[in-house]
Amino acid sequence: MKAKKRKVKKPVASRQEEIVAEQAPVNLGSAATDTLVAHWTAMATSVGPGGFHRQLTAQAARPDSTPTLGSVGVPCLVVSGADDEVCPPAVQAELVAGLADVQHVTIPGAGHMSPLDRPAEVAAALGAWLADG
Repeated sequence: MKAKKRKVKKPVASRQEEIVAEQAPVNLGSAATDTLVAHWTAMATSVGPGGFHRQLTAQAARPDSTPTLGSVGVPCLVVSGADDEVCPPAVQAELVAGLADVQHVTIPGAGHMSPLDRPAEVAAALGAWLADG
């Protein structure tokens, strides 16, 4: 799960609308509606160009936490989208493999933003996990 270290150039912020439009299908599942895309786009653009640049910079510089996963001492639930292009299934499997006490639920049709594009399925997974705990 190593994050690629890259510097985010300031001109990226000036292309916020273009980048947000490109990233909507990447972040949302295959069955995303026009309403969901509009909601996601509004959320993504509401931070403004400066906030957008700071978010991208933070993501690009995020340290790899894989080595510390084994030290997590509580039960974990990993809920992931089958259509997640940001954190694809191979990366999700690596995350799950690093945790000692974990349940993994993959939601068909969901992307990286599964709580937005499949809220009922995410709630059901959380409810079932909590009931088992």
